[in-house]
Amino acid sequence: MIIHLTNRQYVMSFTDTSKKHILVCDDDPEITDVITQALMLNPQYEIISFGTGNEVLQFMKDKEGIRPDLLILDLWLPDVDSDEIIPTIRKDPAVKKIPIILISAIVNVEVVAREVGAEGYLAKPFLLEELEYKVGQFLGSNGGTASDN
Repeated sequence: MIIHLTNRQYVMSFTDTSKKHILVCDDDPEITDVITQALMLNPQYEIISFGTGNEVLQFMKDKEGIRPDLLILDLWLPDVDSDEIIPTIRKDPAVKKIPIILISAIVNVEVVAREVGAEGYLAKPFLLEELEYKVGQFLGSNGGTASDN
C-alpha cells in the first residue's frame, strides 16, 4: 500500500501489522515517489509519505496507530526542518527509539545527521541500491547493522 499525504492533515495509518513500516518525508514529490516506489518493491514494507515536517510531527503524535519502524527525512522541509523534527521525536518516549535516516544534498550531511540525532544518512543524489542497503541495515533485511551507517 502506498499512501501519499502532502499538504493536508493526515487521515490514514499503517494497516498491515505483518510488514515493516516506513515513513518518508521530502518536500520534492518526485524524490518522495522514487523512494516510495523503490521501497515498495520489497513486499515486506508498507510506506507512508509526507511533504512537510508538520505532517510528520502530527503523525508521530498519534498514540493509537501502528508506529513506523523507520523514518526517512529530508533535512530541509518547507515548514519545520528535520533538525527540529528529530529532537522533538527524541523527547517522546513512545517513539524516541525509532531509527531515522536523514537525506540531504548538503556536503556535510553525515555531520549534521550525527548532530541532530539521526542514526543514518544518505547524501543526495544517491543510488537506489544505497537506499535499499541503508533501509535494510535498520530493518534487518540485508544483514547490515545500524552502526554501519
